[in-house]
Amino acid sequence: MKSINSPADVNVSRILRLIWQHKGISRIEIANELGIDKSTVTKIISYLSEIGIISEIAQGSTGPQGGRRPIFLEISKKFACVGGIEINPERFVCCLLDLHGVVLYQFQEKVSPSLYKKLGCVGVFLRAYEKISIEAKKLELPLLGIGVGVPGMVDSKCGEIIQSVSLMIEEPYSFITEISKFVKVPVYLENDARCGCYSEKMLANDSNMQNMLFVLTEYRVVQPKDTSSKNLSVGLGIVINGQMYKGCEGSAGEFRSVMWNGGTGQFLASDSPESELSFDELFLFFV
Repeated sequence: MKSINSPADVNVSRILRLIWQHKGISRIEIANELGIDKSTVTKIISYLSEIGIISEIAQGSTGPQGGRRPIFLEISKKFACVGGIEINPERFVCCLLDLHGVVLYQFQEKVSPSLYKKLGCVGVFLRAYEKISIEAKKLELPLLGIGVGVPGMVDSKCGEIIQSVSLMIEEPYSFITEISKFVKVPVYLENDARCGCYSEKMLANDSNMQNMLFVLTEYRVVQPKDTSSKNLSVGLGIVINGQMYKGCEGSAGEFRSVMWNGGTGQFLASDSPESELSFDELFLFFV
C-alpha cells in the first residue's frame, strides 16, 4: 500500500478525514479549517470526486455579497468497505462497515480450545477473513483494509503481539508478517481495549473531546487450553490531549491488580476459578 509521505499526500489524508468528520462541509470551509490554499483544496477535491470516494450532496446559499453557492461534500458510502475482526479465547467476531461507519455485515463464531489449538491465532483470523471477504464480494464493494483487535500487549506499529495471556502467546509474535502471506489487503493490529476507545472517540465525532478512559472487562469461561483457569480480564484505552496513549511497548492500559501475587492472570485469585475474590479486586479498582 502506498505510504503517505509528501505534503500533497498528507493534505489528501487531512481533507478526507475532515469530510468524514463533518458531513456537508464545503471547499471553502475545508480550506479555512486546515489552512490550505483554496486552489489546492479544489484540485484535491476534483481528484477525489473523479475516483468516486467523495460526492456532492447539496448546495448552500450565496453570501451577502453574492458569488458562487458553496457545494457540500461527503464520503461516498458505496465507494468501498472496511473490515473488523476481534479474536479472543472464546470466539471471533467479524464485521463489514461502509465508509460512514454503518454496519453492513456481522458474524461471530465460537472457538473451542481444540479448534484454537488446531488453527492458532492466525488460523482464526483467516477463518474470519474468509467470512468478510466473501460478503464484501456479494455487496460488490472493494475491501479497503481490516482492523484486528486482540487482548494483550500489542505493538501496533510493528504489527506484533508482544504478549497475550488470554491467547497463550508468551513471546513476541509477528502477527502481521504471518497473515501477509495469505492476505493482500492492509491489516492493522491493535489491543482490543484501545480498539473500543478508538471506536468511541470516532463515533463521538467531537473535536473538544481530548481526554478519555475506556474500560473493557471480560469474564472468559473458555480458554485456548483445556487446563486454563477461568479468569476476569481488564484492559484500558487511554486518550490524553486528543491522542491515544500507548506507553512503553504498548503496555499502557494493561491492568494488573495491586493484590496480584505472581499468578498467570491479572488478579490474586486468577488461578483459582472457584474464588470470587477477582470481582472484589475489580470493585476496589473502580472505587
